Amino acid sequence: MTVGRCSFLFSFRCGVAVILLAFVMLGQSAAVRADHLPKWEAGLGLGFVQVPPYRGISATKSYSIPFPYLRYRGESVRIDDDGIRAGLLKSESVKLDFSIAGNVPVRREKNGLRSGMAGLDSVAEIGPTIDWRIARDVESASSIWFHVPWRPVFSVGSPWLAYRGWVLAPYLEFNRTIRGDSRWQFSVATGPMFGSERYHDYFYEVNAGDVTPQRPEYHPGAGYSGSRVTLSLVRNSPRLWAAAFARYDDLRGATFADSPLVQTQHYFVFGVTAAWVFVHSDARNTH
Repeated sequence: MTVGRCSFLFSFRCGVAVILLAFVMLGQSAAVRADHLPKWEAGLGLGFVQVPPYRGISATKSYSIPFPYLRYRGESVRIDDDGIRAGLLKSESVKLDFSIAGNVPVRREKNGLRSGMAGLDSVAEIGPTIDWRIARDVESASSIWFHVPWRPVFSVGSPWLAYRGWVLAPYLEFNRTIRGDSRWQFSVATGPMFGSERYHDYFYEVNAGDVTPQRPEYHPGAGYSGSRVTLSLVRNSPRLWAAAFARYDDLRGATFADSPLVQTQHYFVFGVTAAWVFVHSDARNTH
C-alpha cells in the first residue's frame, strides 16, 4: 500500500512537472507580435526540453511533452507564446500580467549530494509581472522591454500545496520580428534573480538531521540568486508554430553558492517545440 501510494505521488508530481515545463517552454519563447493574427487557434504540439532538476545540480533530465496548442488573443485574457496571461493593466508601453514558471521534482537519492535527504516536490511559481516597453523602432519591428516578475512559490505534491517563499527576476528583453508569409521573431533577455530565505531553504538548506561528514549543516539567506541569459526564436505561420530557446544561469555570487547541495555554478536548459494548427478563427486580433 505504501509503495503504491509513493508511486502514485511521484507520478502525480511528474505529471505536474510536465505541465509546468510546457508552460515554461512557452514562457521562454519569444512572443510573436499578435497584430492581425487569428483571434484564436487550436492544434496539437510536441516539445522537448532538457533541464537539471534545480539550479546548482549538474545532472539533467530530458522530457518529451505532447500538449494541446491553444491561442486566444482576447482583450484582457490571453493564451499565447507567453503562456496564460490575465492583462490587468494595458497601455501602449506598460502592461500588468500574470506569469507562471516551475521546476521538476527531485527523487530521494541513495547516493549523491542529497543521499538520505527527502525528495523535493514539483515547484510552481505564479504571480504578477509588470512589463514596460522602454524603446520601439516601428521600421525594424524591434523593441526593448523591461519585465519585473514577482512570483510566490508553491510546492505541489505531499502536502498538495505548500508555500515556499518568492522569487523576483527583473530582466531586459530585446526582440525583433520579421514579417512575411511566416513571422519570425528573435529575442534575447538578461537580468538578475533574487529569492527569499524560505525559497533558498527549500533547495539548498541542510538541517542538523541531514548532516554527514561530507555534508555540513547549512542555512542560506535571502538575496541574490544569480543572473540569466535567454535566447529564443519563434516561427509563426498559418499552419505551423515552432519555437526554440536556450537559457544559461550564472550562480557565482549567489547567496547559496557555497551550499554543500550546490554541485556547479552553471545552469543550462534548452528546448524545442512545434505545433500544428488545425483550426482557427476568421476574426483577426486587433489589440
